[in-house]
Amino acid sequence: MGESNPRRPTILSGLSARLLALTIVFVMLAEVLIYAPSVGRYRKVFLEDQVDRAHLAILALETTPNVAIGKDLAMDLLFHADA
Repeated sequence: MGESNPRRPTILSGLSARLLALTIVFVMLAEVLIYAPSVGRYRKVFLEDQVDRAHLAILALETTPNVAIGKDLAMDLLFHADA
């Protein structure tokens, strides 16, 4: 008589393995969808801060309209304003 050898499901083909794989995929996708805009916002804020600092340095130069400002003073103002 032929004995039938039922195949046992492997650990990777079961429902729990599929659920684990889907959970990992969706968690990684959520991380990417949260991280990408965060990096963009950080860069935008950084650039806006640089523009604000440069604007302050320019305002310092504009307060003395009759006096010629040398390149060294202008560079010092921009340097100290971190612009």
